[in-house]
Amino acid sequence: MATLQMSRIFAAPQAKVFAHLTQTDFLLNWWGPEGTRIRAHALSFAKPGPWSATMIGPQGDAAIVGGEVRQVRPLIWSN
Repeated sequence: MATLQMSRIFAAPQAKVFAHLTQTDFLLNWWGPEGTRIRAHALSFAKPGPWSATMIGPQGDAAIVGGEVRQVRPLIWSN
């Protein structure tokens, strides 16, 4: 099983960045490569559990992706 750990610094409040990475409504705005839309999904990274999405590419080809969120832990950075 693969493990994904994301680390990036954004010029935005931590709570806003965390929401965009974990809440479905925000995920649907940026998920997948440019030109891709999401047809069906179970996207929520706010708590552990399975996730999946059917991505439709610019030419209409479909790709089903999925996995399991095993842990959600926001990191609090201090300056």
